[in-house]
Order: sequence, then structure tokens, then C-alpha cells
Amino acid sequence: MCLPHSFDQYMDFERRSRESDEKAISEARLLRGLTVEFQGRVLGVNNYNTKVIYTPKDEFVGSSSPKYELGQQSDLEIFLTRADSFSSHLKEQVLKKLKFKGNSLAKRGDRISAGIFLGEKVKLSCLFTEDDYLNSKDLVFSEDWGIGNDSRMISSKYVWTLREFKEEEEAVYIKILDGQRYVLRTDFSANYDSKIHVLR
Repeated sequence: MCLPHSFDQYMDFERRSRESDEKAISEARLLRGLTVEFQGRVLGVNNYNTKVIYTPKDEFVGSSSPKYELGQQSDLEIFLTRADSFSSHLKEQVLKKLKFKGNSLAKRGDRISAGIFLGEKVKLSCLFTEDDYLNSKDLVFSEDWGIGNDSRMISSKYVWTLREFKEEEEAVYIKILDGQRYVLRTDFSANYDSKIHVLR
């Protein structure tokens, strides 16, 4: 139970919970509105190739399970400096390194525009009901959780909000640009989802 015991505690808890929910709802965005582009110049690129190993569930027998090599996966580290003419609205550069699951032709000196998912999940209080926010229903998501051994389920609600850039981010796509801001090439990450990550 998330509710306090005394009446006064409950009233204070309800007030703070409602205020927190209202703030989260006011800042909530659709998933498709949380992919933001960062434009910068490439300082360097590291490309790491790793083997992809797979064991089917029906063949899993512990340490002696068979392993099948499916190929290789590229993981890139791209170091950046801000391209002032493109991103002058940013007061300071926080983002310095991109992670990218896949291949890209980006190299030192290139100007790129990287699509980055900046969604942050914010849980709503246990007092929240969808009826309270009928106009915001498209912004509210549900998660079901199991409790104990009796398979009881509870449902918690959450929204997505836009967070700040971190020093290191994962790019879901990378555009290589020319000096006139035209896109020469676009590379998509293995984690790119067209239903969520909108190409700007």
C-alpha cells in the first residue's frame, strides 16, 4: 500500500501526489515527439566489432549448451564537438560522445546530425486515475507487475517527458551533412524504430 495511515498524513500525501501528477502530465509528450537532433562535427570514431552468438531455448542445457555464431555487429563510438553554425541555440555543449549500434561512414571532420531519444519515464502516483485526465489519455501508459507467489497483478501508470542531454548518448540515426546542411547519407541504428523515432 502506498497510502499513509492517519487522516492528516493522507490529505498531505494526496495533495503532493496530485501536484506531482499534474506537473508530470503538463510536461508529458508523445513517444514520437521525444527524438531530438544534435548537430556537431566529428572529432574521431572508434569501431568495435563483436561476434553475435545465439543458443536456441530448446537447446539450452547449461554450460554445455551449443552456441551458433551468426556474424558480427558493429558498435561505434563517435566523439563530437558542436557545430556552432548549426546548434548555436545551445548555451554549452554537454554531449561529447555518441554510441551507435551499426555501421556509419561518419569520419573525422564530418558534420553530422544525430537523432537521440531523450525520453524519460515518470511514474504517476498510486492515486492517479485515467478519468482525472481524459484529455491526456494518449499520453498515459500502463505497466502490469506481478506480486509474490499468488500471481496477483497491479497496474502502475507513467508518462514520458523530455530530459536534458547527457555527456554520452545513443544515436538511433546519423545524418552526414554537407556544408549547406543537405543530407548526404543517413545511417540507422539496429535500435531504430520508425514508430517511435521520427526522422526529422
